Amino acid sequence: MSIRALPQQFGDLTSLEDLDMQDCRFVVSLPASFCRLSKLKKLNLSHCKNLGTILPEGWSKQPGYYYHMASGELTWDAPQGTQYMALPEGFGELDLEELNLGGCEALAMDTEINKIVEMKNLKKLLIWRTNISVLPKRFGDLSSLEDLNMSHCTSVVSSSKSICGIIRATAS
Repeated sequence: MSIRALPQQFGDLTSLEDLDMQDCRFVVSLPASFCRLSKLKKLNLSHCKNLGTILPEGWSKQPGYYYHMASGELTWDAPQGTQYMALPEGFGELDLEELNLGGCEALAMDTEINKIVEMKNLKKLLIWRTNISVLPKRFGDLSSLEDLNMSHCTSVVSSSKSICGIIRATAS
């Protein structure tokens, strides 16, 4: 059995400083209580490919397509009834220094980046292989950001001013 969501009580782990959930491919959402992790500095959600998506019963996401287990049906588009989730409200208030969302292909990054730009102490942001297409002007407010990895983000449009001051930036 795979974990699809963290319990609401997860937010009670207020002393947690580092959380590595890399490759938790079945996690689709984070509970609202997640924003109570006031000491959390490092969060790795890389390769959580379904974070942000709840597929209808019987469907699974595979690289490049969706598969219905009972019928064997394949489709390139998300099946009818797919629900899209967001990072919890207040996510931007976390005092993170490192955030890795690389490979979170289902997360609506053009929306979620607006929560991330609230993180004033963020030093390292990895959003490689996501669907981000726009860096908001407020991205430049991330004054502590030193390391940005946006490799394999093929449709990003950005004002060069929004990424000025970053010590190391990777994009391809």
